[in-house]
Amino acid sequence: VETVVRMDYDGIDIDYEGFPANTRDNFSDFIEALRDALHAESKILSVTVHAKVNEGVYEGALAQDWYRLMAAADMFKIMSYDYTNRNEPPGPIAPIEWVLEVLTYAEHVAQTNGDDLSKVYLGLHFYGYSWQRGTPPATTVAYAGIKNYLENFNLEINRDPADMEAFIDFKVTGLPRQVVYFADPDGLEFKLAHIREQFASIGGVAIWGIGGEHPEIWDTLRTFTKGCV
Repeated sequence: VETVVRMDYDGIDIDYEGFPANTRDNFSDFIEALRDALHAESKILSVTVHAKVNEGVYEGALAQDWYRLMAAADMFKIMSYDYTNRNEPPGPIAPIEWVLEVLTYAEHVAQTNGDDLSKVYLGLHFYGYSWQRGTPPATTVAYAGIKNYLENFNLEINRDPADMEAFIDFKVTGLPRQVVYFADPDGLEFKLAHIREQFASIGGVAIWGIGGEHPEIWDTLRTFTKGCV
């Protein structure tokens, strides 16, 4: 709070990850106390949380009590990406079916608290993962590198119609195979259309991370952030 006031910030985002489950109540107590102290200074509290579809989850997500945290936060940001993380075999980073399940649970929590989704922000990944030889761990890649693959080797973008997330299966003689999943405008448009249709009261989006993304992805985002998202 002292830092926020001294630097004249609008507020602060708390993104604490990977706590053991037994810190659940302590973390909620901390967030509620922080809210009170920030609000006394007319400052904003944002809380970023692991994605989940229920409370029967791994420790890091279980340590975050959405009911208390959502009630305390002015902005509640859900990291709805890394469904397939870098330590798993290749797969979509944020498939739409899973994202909708995450938001359905968020809506349940909000309604239980007597609220809607207006303070909830959907986490969007703007990065990609590349699996060398199709095996983990993956490395994070920017779109500039993916564009070079597409243009220099005349590759095609593949998509599963179920989620429309872009990927390439890079097989070129003399080079190691790579499987790359990444965010692009078509995949984002497909996702946001479903979000807007089913969760009109959602507060907005939160992006991870900025820099190296597909340049046209911003035009898609602007189109869908006029109004309900």
